[in-house]
Amino acid sequence: METGQDHHVGERVTALRMTGRMLVALFANYAAVLVADAWLDGFDPRGAAFGAALVIGVFGAVVTPLVVRLAFPVVVYTFGIASIALNVLAVRLADALLDSLQLDGWTDAIVVAVLVALASNLVAWLFALDDEATFTRAVVRRAIRRAGGVERTDVPGVLFLEIDGCSHGVLQRAMRAGWMPNMASWLHDGHRLERWHADLSSQTGASQAGLLLGSNEGIVAFRWWERDRDAVVVSSNPADARMVEQRLSTGHGLLVGGGASRNNLFDGDADAASMTLSTLTAAGGASRIWGPYFANPNNVLRTILLVVADIAHELTWTLRYRRRGVEPRLRKGWRYPLVRAATTVVMRDIATEMVIGDVVRGRPSVYATFVGYGEVAHHDGVERPPALEQLRLLDRTFARIA
Repeated sequence: METGQDHHVGERVTALRMTGRMLVALFANYAAVLVADAWLDGFDPRGAAFGAALVIGVFGAVVTPLVVRLAFPVVVYTFGIASIALNVLAVRLADALLDSLQLDGWTDAIVVAVLVALASNLVAWLFALDDEATFTRAVVRRAIRRAGGVERTDVPGVLFLEIDGCSHGVLQRAMRAGWMPNMASWLHDGHRLERWHADLSSQTGASQAGLLLGSNEGIVAFRWWERDRDAVVVSSNPADARMVEQRLSTGHGLLVGGGASRNNLFDGDADAASMTLSTLTAAGGASRIWGPYFANPNNVLRTILLVVADIAHELTWTLRYRRRGVEPRLRKGWRYPLVRAATTVVMRDIATEMVIGDVVRGRPSVYATFVGYGEVAHHDGVERPPALEQLRLLDRTFARIA
């Protein structure tokens, strides 16, 4: 049991840590300003570098959260670009307040703002030693604030986390080969890995309908022709997914009674659904979930950096396969690296935030689909290194949720 003295000691340690972090952040901003000074011809602090770092830091800590709160829809529907623009305005404000500072134009202001944001992320990494741990804590704190506190219950809940496209054999071999150490540790702790057989149509639409709605009758393929309607039904089409769910739902789906559907084809009669194809046009959509994430300039920058890294990773493997003559090999097209990054980075992080938020809210059941492995495996092969790397990243994601 924590005593009053222990509590005060904990508060002092937290206060000292916060003070230390603020000082480190200030000097990180100062370093970023100095780097910009050395790099940009149109930016010259002229002895006001520390003052510029202070103005930018105060603006980011005080003004940016206020503006984001007041203009939240703008931030959401620009996917966080507006929040980065606030950092640019902070640089322009420093230029206006400090007579000795010289800033030629908006381009230089953007570069300075990005350098400062990179410095902020570096501070977060230094204080946490693990960027994803920092990200997870931020997600949990935000979810607790939005939920008005932590829901406590003695009734066990269930998380259904689907790795789209991953078979039992691939999962088993990935754990044995060290790609998924977290899930492998679950087996050592007493959990079981069971297999189940899909129907003749073994694709996601039929499987999710069976799991979430209790029936996959009439779903014969990913796309099929219906004579009575004289039309093609496509599993990935929102209108078709909605039609199929209306046909099969009995009101007693897997997630009925307070459950949540995240990033699925069907909602399984859940009370809450985001990034779910059959409810994609519902009021508010996913913005209530991913909006707060993109409202933070550091999160936006983090996502951009991860997306750039993923694109570079994909291009590297493509060139490597071509040089080594690896066959079979698909022609992916110039848009594929962007599509891949959307599924392996953006959708993964948003789905993770949604699931963590649902856990904090105490939802009795959550079903979430992680599509990154399936996207890569379809194009590169189910057990080639790029696909196995996605399993490694998902293993880390499941560890964060756990």
